[in-house]
Amino acid sequence: MKFKFDDKNYGIISIDVLCENEDKDSFERTVRKMREMRREQRIESLCGALQDYSDQYYNNDPNEPLLLDIYTTFVEHTRLYPIENDLEHSKNGLIAEVGEVAGVYAKYARGDFDELELKNRLAKELGDVFYYLMKICKINGFDPYDIILGNMDKLVNRFREDTVKGDGDDR
Repeated sequence: MKFKFDDKNYGIISIDVLCENEDKDSFERTVRKMREMRREQRIESLCGALQDYSDQYYNNDPNEPLLLDIYTTFVEHTRLYPIENDLEHSKNGLIAEVGEVAGVYAKYARGDFDELELKNRLAKELGDVFYYLMKICKINGFDPYDIILGNMDKLVNRFREDTVKGDGDDR
């Protein structure tokens, strides 16, 4: 059996069966093993990139990246889908994660857990929301700092002009 990988899409793109006698279970085990190897390679690559950035960050390098820069790089190295499907996946992922934040609040309101557990669960889900926001920024070529500063400017103007309440983005 021979596998061909596509490094850009992080997956098996073709499988040539070289042994006609191989049974289905053996074939599936081999495919699982190859996928696990590719996953481990992605994790190794990701850890290497993170280590490079964290070394700069913690060694007080005058050109050290800020945490948001490190996180943006981390997000770039986690793409599992072909680039042409990444926006669709990220959009749907964001919608799903925002729904999970709402679900945490609903479960808390019904009494499923206490405030400490609420905060623990929210922190995890908000991290997932933030992940997809960063992916969408990157896919669209936005600098997250520009998005944050633009939002701050918009909100300052709304407070200054007393238009915080109301409808629409351009008020």
